[in-house]
This record gives sequence, C-alpha cells and structure tokens, in this order.
Amino acid sequence: MQTHSSVVFTLPNELISEIFCHFIPEYPLCPPHMGLSSPTVLTHICRRWRQIALGTPELWRAISLLDPGIEQVQEPDPGAVEFWLQHSGCLPLSLHAHVEY
Repeated sequence: MQTHSSVVFTLPNELISEIFCHFIPEYPLCPPHMGLSSPTVLTHICRRWRQIALGTPELWRAISLLDPGIEQVQEPDPGAVEFWLQHSGCLPLSLHAHVEY
C-alpha cells in the first residue's frame, strides 16, 4: 500500500510558524478574535498545527473584539481576551474594541 503525504507535513515547525504569521494582518492591525480570519482557526486543523499556533506569540499579540458583520455591539468574551493574553507571551498586546456611550 502506497501512502501519499503532503509536503506541508515535512516542513519544520519554525517555517510553518512563519507562514502562520502571514495569515494574520500585519501588526499592529488586529485580527478578529473569532471566525475564519482569526488565528484560532489554525488551532482546529490538526494537533501539530494547534501546538505550533499556540506556541507562536506573534499570532496572539493583537486582537479585535469587534465581530465583523454584526451590527449590534456585543460584550467582548473575557475568555477570548484571557486566551490571547496567555498565548501572546511577553509581547505587548494590542486591543481593538468598540465602546458605545
């Protein structure tokens, strides 16, 4: 039986991490905290990608608490902010939020 494996599985973790960093907007722009443009999507592909993404602080140093496409302002998920803080390492965290007064 012949197995076919993708070349992506042979790439070193450091290179995959670098590729992941190009998935999100260039800092200091903030990716959304949820949805297909969020770095969290990278954590749902496979175990290896999850470990690489969670170990790449650059993915988690900026967060937008706005949900694109939703007209109503929603309370930011405190769990999302805590998740970003945990994984941003020692990098400063940029937040983008909408506040009505």
